[in-house]
Amino acid sequence: LVLAEFANPLDASDRRDVMVQLTSIEPYGWLAQPQNSGPLVELPMTADQPDVQYMLFGTRDWQPLVDGWSGFVPPGTVQLKRALDAFPDPTTVALLQGLEVRHVVVHLWQFPPNEQAGLKRRLDSTPQLEPVYHSGENYVYELARNPWLRRIGTTVGSGTLWVGESRHEAMPSLEVLAYALRRWGLKPEQIAGNIDIGYRPIGSLPFGRPADYALIPNAPDARDVPFGYEDMQPAESNPAVRLLKRDQTLVKSYDLTAPGAPKLNMGNVQMAAGASSVAFGGETAGGEGGGAGTRALDLSLVAFAPSEADIQVGDGQLERLSVPAGVSHYITLPFPVPAKISFARRSGDAKLLRVDLKTGETDKGLVASPDLMPLETSSAKGNGTLDSRLLVVAPRGGKDFTITVDTYVEPWGTHPQGHFGSWSVVLPADGAAHEYTFHLDPITKAFNTTRDGQPTQTFGWTGHPTQGDFKTSVSIRNGAGGLVANMPLYLFNRKENRLTGWQGEPAALSVVRP
Repeated sequence: LVLAEFANPLDASDRRDVMVQLTSIEPYGWLAQPQNSGPLVELPMTADQPDVQYMLFGTRDWQPLVDGWSGFVPPGTVQLKRALDAFPDPTTVALLQGLEVRHVVVHLWQFPPNEQAGLKRRLDSTPQLEPVYHSGENYVYELARNPWLRRIGTTVGSGTLWVGESRHEAMPSLEVLAYALRRWGLKPEQIAGNIDIGYRPIGSLPFGRPADYALIPNAPDARDVPFGYEDMQPAESNPAVRLLKRDQTLVKSYDLTAPGAPKLNMGNVQMAAGASSVAFGGETAGGEGGGAGTRALDLSLVAFAPSEADIQVGDGQLERLSVPAGVSHYITLPFPVPAKISFARRSGDAKLLRVDLKTGETDKGLVASPDLMPLETSSAKGNGTLDSRLLVVAPRGGKDFTITVDTYVEPWGTHPQGHFGSWSVVLPADGAAHEYTFHLDPITKAFNTTRDGQPTQTFGWTGHPTQGDFKTSVSIRNGAGGLVANMPLYLFNRKENRLTGWQGEPAALSVVRP
């Protein structure tokens, strides 16, 4: 076989000296001049094999390059490419400024012909971009300096920073910003959030420790803040992100769904509140966080059916709550510490999600949050099927939502070659709780859904893959098609028309803002 390969005729008629190309093609000679040094990005960026040419010509100027491709492409590179498809809009201009890019090289001839004139007009009319060089249809723009991301790192200092979003992938390039902040001095244990760094979750802060700052997308709706961070105050903003600062009345914050949370029955929680902390576990918690003064608790509750619950603070009167389906807050009157507090469900499925220890609060009683969407997922292996359950309460009003269960080749399957199948159902925007069950036969690709115990219409599509490793997730989109949430369900292996392996994801409870 080796001899046969050598017998293949080699066409050597088009011999070109690579070094001649490197020394003659512009703008790389101009970029190589010392006065023009600095990080650069070349557009169009593909996050794929065509970016290799940028790396090749970069061996002439040796400037730090945003683009790149090899046998391993970091997810952040792909996310950044997706963001830069909109360049030069205000968000992507601010994004590159935060990453301290100096030059943007635009190979206009590589864009579709019908887009070139419009792109050139937008580039030339963007005040932060100054045209400094061009060679043919290759244009170099210098980006106005604004190292806002480095300033944010200085502002956070030795504190903690939460990086995330209220809607899944509202700003995919948040991962790149979090990575850059690590490069610029913030330690990994200082940064947490609900995004990934590479293929791993960024992590969470120690149980009870509130974030000093939060970095979130600068959404048009100023209320579009991740659950649990609504009381933070604006500290800095630009077209890409907002930096929020912790409300000083917040002493401690305990997310009972976080990985580091104690294993509690969230329907029956005993607490002991002190001046600087809350302990969990009934009698054994007494005395922790003691000290004089008064404090208040903001208790976040979730229910997937109308429920009844009792709350008692210290020696005060037991209060019975009618908890609606969805997310609610119960804010206590200020009470002297130390004090014992209990939350106990009487009926339904109400759970205690988080506990915020505060100073200076006034009693607001029970307040519903109808704009939030709670979600709970779980999976199991049935008799010949892979089964999932979704509990959800969609906000009332507006267009209906769409729930989609997707199965892709693991780990890099894309549509359509790596798409096993996709199945969608309607989620009514009626403010009511609904229970969905999904049943997938991984051999025949048959799929059926029930809503509240009754069969419901499913819109399905099946692809070609049948062998290998697969990953199944469930996503929810709003009426405009925007992605609201995406949650993993399970992994499975299929070989020769047999299910050879299955692994379910842990049951998960979360709250999103659709």
